[in-house]
Amino acid sequence: MLHPSNLQVITFLESETIRGNMAQTRDNNRRRKLGKQASRPWGTLPEDLLILIIMHLEFPDFLSFGRVCRSWRSAAEAQRKIFLAPKPPFVGVISSFAKKSISFKNIFEETRYKTMLRDVNSKLCLGSSCGYLMMLESDYRLWLVHPITGNEFRFPSLPGSSRKEISSQCRAVLVYSPTLSGYQVVAIYRNTKQIMNGGPHDADWRCLTFHFLPCEFADLAFFKGAIYVLATNCLIYQVSVQRCGIIFFPMEVKYAPSVSGLNLQLVSSNERLFMVDCYSELRLPFVYEVDFDSMTWVRMLDLGDEAIFLSDLKSSFVANPTKWGAQGNCVYVLQKKDHLCCIYSLDGREIGGVRVLYGERPTTKLPFIWYLPELSYSRDDI
Repeated sequence: MLHPSNLQVITFLESETIRGNMAQTRDNNRRRKLGKQASRPWGTLPEDLLILIIMHLEFPDFLSFGRVCRSWRSAAEAQRKIFLAPKPPFVGVISSFAKKSISFKNIFEETRYKTMLRDVNSKLCLGSSCGYLMMLESDYRLWLVHPITGNEFRFPSLPGSSRKEISSQCRAVLVYSPTLSGYQVVAIYRNTKQIMNGGPHDADWRCLTFHFLPCEFADLAFFKGAIYVLATNCLIYQVSVQRCGIIFFPMEVKYAPSVSGLNLQLVSSNERLFMVDCYSELRLPFVYEVDFDSMTWVRMLDLGDEAIFLSDLKSSFVANPTKWGAQGNCVYVLQKKDHLCCIYSLDGREIGGVRVLYGERPTTKLPFIWYLPELSYSRDDI
């Protein structure tokens, strides 16, 4: 039998426990209430403050910023061009062990970002266009995926006997056709006379083979609302995609230079169209421009602040690298063999280089490609 003094102790302890639980409940309710009150203003921050925050973000943080809420997404959309304009290009590379991600490396600042993509290891990369990666699936279908927004398209199976053959020969661009009310991919096979186009809702590609042409195709590019195809003998054809099919317009460009033929690339900027006789083991890149006033090829020895960025895949472009503190008036060439980005002057001299990989081994399924954030939201209307 308990002594009365012990009963008083137990009663005191029980009351203290109840009092403590009630205090803890009040504290929890207070914290929950304060949390709710604190979370409300984030979506109503002043626009000037949001802009100030945006301009201090790194590239991946900017992508996350636009996913917070509606007002933040609106601010990110409004500042997108200003934010992306000074960003240097990334080199897209995939590790041998990666299955669902691709790494983007800023070789000028030695930083790396990773984005998740489904089943990358089962696909081959053909290049990039308008911010979309062009991937070849196991059934030869063309899968376009935007690594930033996650948007994707699927196009019909490309013709060919093997994926390796298609990946080495296919050069493609993504364009928007008001005539066809949607996106279209226009593609050629290098060293053939075949051109094709198709949309994501088409059952098959519309293919044309121009047997009467004197030389095979080398590359194609979008420039000022039209698609241009370059042949191995430096002839240029303007392409129009209509409901009735593809229409070809030959262009007579005089003073064609003596070139290697098989290693030609067609690269465009907003105002200029270039042909680059690409590097080989024995030859460095040489740059020529189409002078549309005189319709002649002109050897380029001065690009001003601009530079040309080349890779084996269809991801080349022209940009102003002085905006991010790099050298202009040169050619940047990705070389998978040596894991380097070599820099060449316009007179064919090697003037520098930047290492792309440090102790990593890229898979043979995805060679290096250039990816410029400034162009990742562009849309080429034909």
